[in-house]
Amino acid sequence: MFISYSSLTLSIHDGMADLKQARDFIVSRNPRLEPSDFEIDAERNTLNAYDLPWNNHDEDILEFSKMHPGVVFKLHGESDSLEDNWDAYYKDGLYQQCFVQISYAPYDESKLDTYPNSQDEDDAQYLDEDAVVDTMEETFRTGGNIDAMLEDLKKYHGIEIINPMAPGINLWLDDDKTNRKPPTIMQCGLEWTWVHTADEAIDLMRTGRVVYASLDHDLADEHYFAFHCAEHGHSESYEKCKEKTGYDVLLWMEENNVWPVNGVRIHTMNPPRKRIMLDLVEKYYGRTFQEQYLGTHKV
Repeated sequence: MFISYSSLTLSIHDGMADLKQARDFIVSRNPRLEPSDFEIDAERNTLNAYDLPWNNHDEDILEFSKMHPGVVFKLHGESDSLEDNWDAYYKDGLYQQCFVQISYAPYDESKLDTYPNSQDEDDAQYLDEDAVVDTMEETFRTGGNIDAMLEDLKKYHGIEIINPMAPGINLWLDDDKTNRKPPTIMQCGLEWTWVHTADEAIDLMRTGRVVYASLDHDLADEHYFAFHCAEHGHSESYEKCKEKTGYDVLLWMEENNVWPVNGVRIHTMNPPRKRIMLDLVEKYYGRTFQEQYLGTHKV
């Protein structure tokens, strides 16, 4: 089914490129379009298209991305129906599309309560799915506080929705709070979300917002003990560990096919396990990210 998008917004997710050049490139490939059909928002650094016959936008941006190696372009599409909205990322001729995701809070026995009676019916806070979609669409249209609205839905109705317009997360996984702190924004040009366990990292990956990750391997005392044992020829010691390692995070990515669009870097000081993790990264991306420059400095 063909979906007509009321607006398409192109931006630079990571790197530097000229959106005027992007506009001219798009127009050159689409005889029905004119430069005046597009609006450039200099303040937000976006290229906006409203109700245009730009049906081959994916092919155009994929080709344009090949002309700008390493730059990540982002296209946000909105239609009359929220469930058809999406974000798409383009880098070096590759592509990832991210649709709006709706999830429901898990069962929590501590929140069990009596069912509201008729007297309380006016105060009962329930929303059906259509009401949720209507609420989000209205908030998008009026420029309201999306994050506050989503938080209310989660708090009062138990419905958790991923905001496709939320900024991407740079994930730093390391249990060492003294010697392995993430580099500062002045050092690498990135702000990090620092977690200390594999489960915390996987929870962040489930949000769909992680765009780059830097992973340690050993995250608990038993891992360091296993590393010591492995140095003496007992590599099977890791299999006996109860706590997940950074490698388990990579295995989760592989099993669920959820990978950060900008790559995964491995910063563990455990050489044998680092090699195993790098092999899995290279298996998916076709390369590793050990020498990747992010922002203005190398991580």
